[in-house]
Amino acid sequence: MKTRTTTGEVPGGFAFPIEAARHSSLAAFIACAAFALLATGCSSYKVLPQPDAESASSAEVCIEKGMIVAGEVEPGEPALLFYPGALVESEAYIPLAQAIAERGIAVVIVPMPFKLAILGQSRGERALKRWPDAQFLIGGHSLGGVAATGFALKHRDRIKGLVYFASYPTGNISGSGLPVLSVYAENDGLATQEDIDKSRSKLPADALFVAIEGGNHAGFGSYGTQKKDGEASIPANEQWRLTADAVEAFAGSAFH
Repeated sequence: MKTRTTTGEVPGGFAFPIEAARHSSLAAFIACAAFALLATGCSSYKVLPQPDAESASSAEVCIEKGMIVAGEVEPGEPALLFYPGALVESEAYIPLAQAIAERGIAVVIVPMPFKLAILGQSRGERALKRWPDAQFLIGGHSLGGVAATGFALKHRDRIKGLVYFASYPTGNISGSGLPVLSVYAENDGLATQEDIDKSRSKLPADALFVAIEGGNHAGFGSYGTQKKDGEASIPANEQWRLTADAVEAFAGSAFH
């Protein structure tokens, strides 16, 4: 039987062999992913300076055991573990993290080996150990959301909900019982509307979907344009604000 491989099956526009992800070992999937990235000559996305957006934020940012933390992670209070998109600098998500932190939800951005979350899916455990009394959601942008899914399923005792930022699972998690939020952008050329619609059957029936009108794939971070992405018709700080609003509303339901 022939198997079709498309970029639409995995967020981020990378042509990974999807059947390896669904039916083979994690090691095989990682090997396929690494090969695909090397074969296509992908380079990493650097941070796009946003001095105005950052200086206007009231949320402080610090480095804690190698993790980037926006806001204060407090015992019993909601916080978000964040897995970056493939080949994107972790710092590129600071503006979004600050927007979320301003709403009372601390964000812990977890840097990944070789900037690939699929190679560091378990790295979120560092945050669970550092803040044993915190209540965590976990989310990821693009391919980071795929890795975040595996972490959430493995740590159900500590992870209270899953947030996809222009992302979706490769497998079916509809019976997981996890509260799920899917935030996607209208002009996303990588995680398209068709991709998001197809993902609905893989998620719990009560999963929430929020569209960012005028946003695009790269607009969830601050790293400039991305190949094959659509063009945003709203400013980046507006996309961050709308995304933070969606996370705030979701957290209110996930923790009650």
